[in-house]
Amino acid sequence: IRVTMGRNTIAVLFLFVIGLFAFPPESALAREQPSSFSVMTYNVENLFDATHAIGKSDYTFLPLAIKYKRYLDDCQRLKFSVWRRQCHTWDWTDAVVEQKLTGLAQVIQSYNSPQGPDIVVLQEVENIVLLRRLARKLKSSHYQTMVLLENTDPRGIDIGLLSRFPKVGEAQQDYFRRFVRPALSVKLSIAGTTVHIIGVHFPSQIHSPQKARWQQMQWLKTLVEQRQNSTTTVIAAGDFNIPGGWQDSPQQRFFQFWQGFSVAHRDGCQGCDGTHYYRSKKQWSFLDSIIASRTGPWQLETGSVRVVRTEQNRMPKSGYPRRFQLLDKEKTTGVSDHFPLVASFVLRTEVPTGGRSQRNPTQTPSESSQDASGF
Repeated sequence: IRVTMGRNTIAVLFLFVIGLFAFPPESALAREQPSSFSVMTYNVENLFDATHAIGKSDYTFLPLAIKYKRYLDDCQRLKFSVWRRQCHTWDWTDAVVEQKLTGLAQVIQSYNSPQGPDIVVLQEVENIVLLRRLARKLKSSHYQTMVLLENTDPRGIDIGLLSRFPKVGEAQQDYFRRFVRPALSVKLSIAGTTVHIIGVHFPSQIHSPQKARWQQMQWLKTLVEQRQNSTTTVIAAGDFNIPGGWQDSPQQRFFQFWQGFSVAHRDGCQGCDGTHYYRSKKQWSFLDSIIASRTGPWQLETGSVRVVRTEQNRMPKSGYPRRFQLLDKEKTTGVSDHFPLVASFVLRTEVPTGGRSQRNPTQTPSESSQDASGF
């Protein structure tokens, strides 16, 4: 077959090919060579499906028809009366799960709408199927990486991760102790660099003394120090379950403990109340945080830190988190008892040297940071 082309045709093709290399599409540039990225941590509060997982205490989150046949005795054995009441009355069907997923997706994508954050670290997700269902509702976010590893939690709640960036190697779980929820470790490739995300969910105030959380905190700090270096930024994000507001001693101890590291709400969210509200104590708390090493190519952009609050996830008068509640006949309200926390990271102008043991002075908190409200 003989193909003939005139000089003009060849010239046009030549200019077209040159243009592809010289002026790639804007979306491709943003995808392949970002100069910043955002990380959200979000405790989504009991994201369960409507099917019993063998060996797990998920009885509250089942349809009533199934509970009445098999699991009423299991409901009765739950520790607190409010839990027993929910287990006996909540009709947790797949339609309810859909409403829960829809609300979560709306809150997540209210930040940087409609794309949402680049990376989302989620606590209290029952399984990978639910994580994928949530990702489908976040279609415009184009999350290509979805990670959830089952752990030993007796209720069956796990840590999940969604990311627009590709995963490097295999994800792993790091155990502090055998029967304590492990951390989820995922390496991501971002703009030719490695960002190591460590998702955490420390034991709650109900199930563990404060001393145990600080022991786990020391373990996590050692883990971050071991993995940080001049070419890798390590970010630990999740629910640390450290109570108290800015001026309370647990938070002050938390800030001091992570001296030499970037702490999102300490360094960039001075005007924020918190991510959780204890009504019994009438106290705001920053249970959730994002911590980053100060070595590596990326640094926290302090002015970017936000607590994400929308009409769906906050009480209209008090401003407290509007937790998910099942009312009657599959009618629901709220989203979660936590607000999401989000922060952006930017490339350093100069990559710090000195390896794993380097420490920099604490950054001055940004006075411009505030809660992000959808209304």
